Amino acid sequence: MGSWKRWATAGMVVAALAGVAGGPPAALAGAGDLDPAFSGDGRVSLPGAGPFVPRALAIQPDGRIVAAGSSCQPAAASGDATCLTDGDASFRLARLTPDGGVDPEFGDNGLVTTPIGSGRSQALDVLVEPSGAIVAGGAARDAQGQDVLALARYDARGALDPTFGIGGIVLQPVGTGFAAIADIAAGPGGTILVTGQAGQRMLVARFTATGALDAGFGTGGTVVAGPAYGYGLGLAPAPDGSVVAAGIAGDTPDPAGYRFGELRLTAAGLPDGTFGIGGFAEQHAGTSASYANAAAATPDGGWVAAGAGTVPDGRQAFTIVRGGPGDAPIPAWTAQAASGAGAVATDVAALPDGRVVAAGQVTPNAGGLAFGVARLTPGGALDPTFGGGFTTIGWERFPFARSTAVAVQPNGDVVTAGIGCDGGGTGMRCTGGTAILLLARQLPDPPAPVATPAPTPTPTPAADVTKPRATVRGVPPQVTRSTLARRGLPVAVRASEKVRLELWLSGTRRGGKRVVLAHVRLRTPRRTVAFRVHPGRRALRRVRPGRLRVQVRLTDRAGNAITLRKHTTLR
Repeated sequence: MGSWKRWATAGMVVAALAGVAGGPPAALAGAGDLDPAFSGDGRVSLPGAGPFVPRALAIQPDGRIVAAGSSCQPAAASGDATCLTDGDASFRLARLTPDGGVDPEFGDNGLVTTPIGSGRSQALDVLVEPSGAIVAGGAARDAQGQDVLALARYDARGALDPTFGIGGIVLQPVGTGFAAIADIAAGPGGTILVTGQAGQRMLVARFTATGALDAGFGTGGTVVAGPAYGYGLGLAPAPDGSVVAAGIAGDTPDPAGYRFGELRLTAAGLPDGTFGIGGFAEQHAGTSASYANAAAATPDGGWVAAGAGTVPDGRQAFTIVRGGPGDAPIPAWTAQAASGAGAVATDVAALPDGRVVAAGQVTPNAGGLAFGVARLTPGGALDPTFGGGFTTIGWERFPFARSTAVAVQPNGDVVTAGIGCDGGGTGMRCTGGTAILLLARQLPDPPAPVATPAPTPTPTPAADVTKPRATVRGVPPQVTRSTLARRGLPVAVRASEKVRLELWLSGTRRGGKRVVLAHVRLRTPRRTVAFRVHPGRRALRRVRPGRLRVQVRLTDRAGNAITLRKHTTLR
C-alpha cells in the first residue's frame, strides 16, 4: 500500500509506596516520575486486547484516554507485526479510564475494531470533538484498489456515526495515486483538518462536519504543495483559522535527503506568502538528514514540530523546531536531545505555559528499545524539573518498546502510548512477534504554592469550617487474591490541603458479614500520598470473591473531616 507514515529507522519506575500502619511515611514522587495512581505503577499493557499497533492518543475532558491505531495480522513473508507495508490490518481504538483501566462503556469491553474499505486499513491519528464524538483518520483502499484518505467517526460509546460520510466512514481519493492521512486537528466551525500525502507531495485537506470535502478551502477542499517530495505528519491550527502542517521535505523519497518542512495556509487554504517562500519553509536540523514526525500549536499562536535529527557524534536525537506566530517563518529555536545509542521523537504536545513535551523511542546502550520522554522549557532547554528533562521508561517484559504518541491530561499528567513487542518479537516492527498496546503516565508538576496575604487581625477570627477536598485514585478495577496477598492494593490520595489519613479495606465473608481486611493510619498531615494496603492473610482467605470497599477518612488541622469510598472487585 505504499509508505503510509514515516517512522524513524535508526538503528525509574517509582517505588511509590509506604507501608501500612506502623510503617515509614510514603515518599512523595516528583514531576516526571511514573504515576502510581495509574494502574498501580504508572504503566499499562494490554496483551488481552490482541494485536494493536497504536499510533495516536487523545484525552477526553473527563480524563479518559483514547488510543487509536490498527490491528495487525502479519504477512508470513515479512513477519512485520506492525503491518507497515503488508499484512492484514483494520482501524482499532481503545478507551481507558483515567486510572488506566479498560473502559467497559466503550465498544466491546473498551475496544473497537473497524475494517475500512476493501482491503487493509490503518488509523494514524485520532481527535475527540467537543461533542464527545471520536474521529480516527488514516489510510485505506477503496473498491477500485486505490489508496485513499480514510476517516471514521464514532459516538461516545464507540458506535459508528451514521450522519458522517456513508455509515460513519469517509473514503476520499485525491488525484489518481496514493493518498493517506497522518494527522487530524479541529478546524473552524466544526470542520476537520487533516494532513498527509497525495502522490508524493504534502497534503492538507479540510472536511465538513458531515464528512464532505470543504469547498471553501484550497481547491475543492484540498491543498497539495511543497517540494518534489513531501509528507505532512503534524498540524498546528492557529486561532485565526490559519494552519501550519509540518513533516518531511525532500527532493526524492530517499531519507538521506530529508529536511524539516512546514507549509502555512490561510483560513481559506491559500499558501501564506508572508511565511517562508510562497508559504513553505524548511530547515536542516542537525548535521545530516532530519525530519518532523508531529506538530502542535503553541499558546502564542505559533507552532512546534518534533522528529529526528543527527547530532555531531552521529547519533539520532530528539529534534524539536519551534516557530513563532504571525509572519515569523524562522524558527525561534531548535533543540536536540539524545539518549543511549540514539533517540527519535514521534509525537509532541505544547503546554499552556509555553513548555513542550516530546515522546518517542530511545535505543539504550544495552540494546533494545524503550520509551523516551523529554520536556523543554519555553526557551528550548531540557527542563530539569521533569526527571532531569529527559526520561526513559523501560518495560521488563518488553525489551523492544517504543512510544508513538503523547498527550497531556487536564491535570497535567503526561500520558504516552506505544508499541510493545510480545511473543518474542524484536526490532522496530516486532518482527516474528505480536505488537500490543502499552501506555505510561508521568506525574505533573506539583501545584504552585498560593501566596497567602497576611491575615487581618480580628477580635474573633472565624473558625475553619470548610471540609477538605480530595480524590482517591490508583485503585484498579479488579484484583486477584494472590496479587492482593503478595503486592497489596495500590492507593493514591490527593487533597486540597494537608490532612491526616485513615483507611479501611473491607470485604464480605462467605456468611455475608462484612469484615475489615486492613486498617491504615498515617498521622503526619500530607496533601499527596501513595501507598499499598496489605490485608491480613487470615482474613483474606475467608473473604468471598466480589466487591471490596476502600474507605478513606481525611481530617484537616481544624478537625474538618471528609470520607471517600472506592471499590474494586476481588476475583
